[in-house]
Amino acid sequence: MSLEENMIFELHTKKRTWKIAVRITDMWHVNKHNGRQVIEMLFMDQTGAKIGATLWQELFREFEAMLHCGSAYVIQDIKVVENHSEYKVSTIPFLVYLVKTIVKEAEHPEIPTNVHVITPFVDIINGVAPRDTLVDVVGVVAEVIERKTVNPTYRVIVKLRDNIDRDMILTAWEEYALQLDDAIEKNHFDRKSLVVMLTLAKIKDSKDKYPLSIQNIKHGSKLYVNTDIAEI
Repeated sequence: MSLEENMIFELHTKKRTWKIAVRITDMWHVNKHNGRQVIEMLFMDQTGAKIGATLWQELFREFEAMLHCGSAYVIQDIKVVENHSEYKVSTIPFLVYLVKTIVKEAEHPEIPTNVHVITPFVDIINGVAPRDTLVDVVGVVAEVIERKTVNPTYRVIVKLRDNIDRDMILTAWEEYALQLDDAIEKNHFDRKSLVVMLTLAKIKDSKDKYPLSIQNIKHGSKLYVNTDIAEI
């Protein structure tokens, strides 16, 4: 008998057999401290709920060629584990491992291309947004504080302003800093508002001389500016 498809919010660690219909909305390679490689993914179902998924290096040959960011799949016999990551990709407290898993690409038009849940600055400032959960944020660049685009560390710091005039410091590192610096340069002569959206951003609490801020993670974040935001 065919298994009924489950929603992401139904997943937990006490059941061994699951079947989910999801779209891969993000996908990136990571080198672990022990030298092993993994592919990290973000699965999203038709409700817009998301959960992190991991494919270990030992299974690259079996699964890597069939997994594509933006495609939808029916995935069966996944392993659901507790999420003990320092930064979680969603509020779902679990992760998915692809192990002895059945993966089939499928047409699922009811699953959106992506859904971004924007975290208001006020929730970050007031501590409502969990510090261990990555967030999507959007705002207008109100001030450029620092642009350091010389090796070894690329860094661009700006003040973002939301639609109710609350400010938040955004620090972009490495390739994200170069992308933001390029957008600032191109926007300099346009004299238009520069709107920025950063996805999967980590919240960094105030420490010593450093203020509360949002920053990109090393892998997985995406930076969108102006026209890119309009497209999504």
